[in-house]
Amino acid sequence: MFWRLFLAFLAFGVSTAIFAAGMTLHFYNGGWFPAILTEAPPIILGVSLLAIGPAWFIARSLVRPWNEIRGGVIRIAEGDYQHRVQGGSFREGRALARGFNEMSERLASQFQQLREDERKLRAILGGMTEGVIAVGANLKVLFANDADGE
Repeated sequence: MFWRLFLAFLAFGVSTAIFAAGMTLHFYNGGWFPAILTEAPPIILGVSLLAIGPAWFIARSLVRPWNEIRGGVIRIAEGDYQHRVQGGSFREGRALARGFNEMSERLASQFQQLREDERKLRAILGGMTEGVIAVGANLKVLFANDADGE
């Protein structure tokens, strides 16, 4: 994504340079030829080189928040539910980061609740004297408690 944006901004800068060179030559030299062949290339090259820096900066500033959020998604997928992202300096990126962070907090809370529920269920079933077996749809035993046989 970065390279596409960078090349798009650079192309815009180069096309602007070509236009500026043509207009400069037209107004100051009174015509296009032969000045366009001799004077335009250095002007276009100079302005194009000047366009590289801003194109790079703008492309990086637009892509950085999305890369940060993509990295956050990977960390969440690996189980790091405490990871937070900032979202960059643009309002839309910060709003997306805020939603991402809220989703991450909810996931952490839900997984914590699931662990607590599982712990309680195991404590209840482990304390029963009757045998309890949970069987899944493919007839695989999901859970069996240790019943006290009297």
